[in-house]
Amino acid sequence: MAGEFPELWPRKVCRTCGFDRPPRSKHCSMCGFCVARHDHHCAWINNCVGIGNQRAFMAFLLINIAMTLYGSLLGIAVLGGELSRHGVLRRKYMDWTVGEARTMSSSPKRLLQWLLLRRCLSRGRRQQ
Repeated sequence: MAGEFPELWPRKVCRTCGFDRPPRSKHCSMCGFCVARHDHHCAWINNCVGIGNQRAFMAFLLINIAMTLYGSLLGIAVLGGELSRHGVLRRKYMDWTVGEARTMSSSPKRLLQWLLLRRCLSRGRRQQ
């Protein structure tokens, strides 16, 4: 009776290992072994992502995203504090494209220019 019906998944054998492969498994050329439910070989963890570590890999990604967001927000808060401490947000500059004076807080490009110029000038003063 079992021979009457074809198998749902045909039997596959790994050419490299010689073992029976379950569905969606692949032989990783970087690791050198077959991985069940192979997703990809990740350079960040130097390992294959498969059935055994997929949850840990997703946790790793979520933690990295959370830390990146935290670092970005912390950096923005520190830079905002520095800019307000030096009174840069209230300073005005002449916008020649429209012919009027604008505050620095209305132009992120001008704020970035001020930060970079201040850094270069302060470095030059320390070297002299």
